[in-house]
Amino acid sequence: DHAAPWPKRARVVGGVLIGDALHNLCDGIFMGVAFLSCGTSFGWVVCISSGAHEIAQELADFIVLTSPHQGGLKPLLALALNFISGLTAIVGVIIALLIGELDQAAIGLLLSFGGGVYIHVGAAECMPRVYALAENWRLKLISLFAFVLGATAIGLVLLNHAHCEVGAAHGAHAAHGAHAAH
Repeated sequence: DHAAPWPKRARVVGGVLIGDALHNLCDGIFMGVAFLSCGTSFGWVVCISSGAHEIAQELADFIVLTSPHQGGLKPLLALALNFISGLTAIVGVIIALLIGELDQAAIGLLLSFGGGVYIHVGAAECMPRVYALAENWRLKLISLFAFVLGATAIGLVLLNHAHCEVGAAHGAHAAHGAHAAH
């Protein structure tokens, strides 16, 4: 087999790196808001859960970026570019520090956007290649099942993501302050 042509590789590399950067930006915003609005312990829970989901996702990014049929990058370049796209999480934390709290609608939109990026890359870039390599209907069905499983996992996060009650937390602080004043 031969390597993918440059326009296809550029589209894949751009999609993965831009998508990863925007996803990491959203993660950074969530981490910053969690620390600001929900306290240190919840902030660390969000950081750890963000780090945990990044392991599989960054491994997948690396595989796609270095595949000669997808991104075609050398491993060291793929790692460097992936690291740079990961730095957008820090930008997200800075944005969170500047904007403060987010309402639930904004959080839902950011979660949808962050997850949707990967569904797009998987559906538009990876699944056609998987189907081309699948030699029989059973492999195609297994591949489709794996994609649906991954998309479902993303969707479940959107349906039941943990969050603190920002208004309740502030109300408790206000009630505590009012009680202490008496």
